[in-house]
Amino acid sequence: MARAYLASHPARLRVDRELGYRRLSAEEFPRLCEFVELSRELCAARANVLEHMHRARAGKHRIVFDLLSDARLAADARWLEFALCDELLSSAIDYLGEVPVLSRVGVGASLPSATNEPPAHSQLFHVDADDTRQLKLLVNTSHVEREDGPFSWLPAAASARVRRRLRRGLAGRVAAQQAHGATTTPRYGDDEVCSLVSEGLLERLEGPPGTAVLIDTARCLHFGSRVQPGRRRVVSAVLYERYHRALDAPFNVLSSERHAGDPLRARALQGPRLCAPGTFYPEPDSGVLAPQHARGAPTAHAHPR
Repeated sequence: MARAYLASHPARLRVDRELGYRRLSAEEFPRLCEFVELSRELCAARANVLEHMHRARAGKHRIVFDLLSDARLAADARWLEFALCDELLSSAIDYLGEVPVLSRVGVGASLPSATNEPPAHSQLFHVDADDTRQLKLLVNTSHVEREDGPFSWLPAAASARVRRRLRRGLAGRVAAQQAHGATTTPRYGDDEVCSLVSEGLLERLEGPPGTAVLIDTARCLHFGSRVQPGRRRVVSAVLYERYHRALDAPFNVLSSERHAGDPLRARALQGPRLCAPGTFYPEPDSGVLAPQHARGAPTAHAHPR
């Protein structure tokens, strides 16, 4: 199915496997403007909820707040129309080598720490541990400058060199992180990373709304949300993963009914697990301030094969 699709829809937005990312502009991909406007509509509708969520911060290091729920995705077809457009699907299929699972369509608002803690968790260099390869579209929904804590990353090859050099003591590093509430994904400080690679290799997603990158966050070391006091940042994202990913993680619960006549898109909406809508991404004003981690979710069953 993937081969047949690429034969009729060649990947125009190809991601170089050596780099692990590709910057995008509205000039080459005009639909970015649609995604930005859709995300900004959501932000306007959620403005009061976002302020409440920030005041009630769920956890010491809660920095990013999810504004897009499963219910909102189901209610407005424009989200999935964008995420499943030919330009993005062909890029994901070309990079992943199979029909991907659309795991997440999200809008994340990053706000400054209430107590000025030093960078922690996703604000430190890391790779996403769901799998060894995945593809994520990140789009600035607000204008992002250095003070807004832009998404920042190293190319895949440079990231691999750093991770090889920092393999020693990995278990101790993870254990120390977990003691402070982090996940099992290793985090690395700026000093130790920049001692191994040139700081000139660091890329940042700075710029006006619509500034975007397609990136493999499982291979490229990255961090973000180092938001300075008085600033904020909104970034929208689409995540494509392989069906048999290495580890479980939160995902959107999506319906394939609208695409019943399109086997490829219907397949992209059917992940390997069944959960109730809202399990991980409930309405922001539901009183649940953060998505549950997959390990704490109710037991789910695999799709019948």
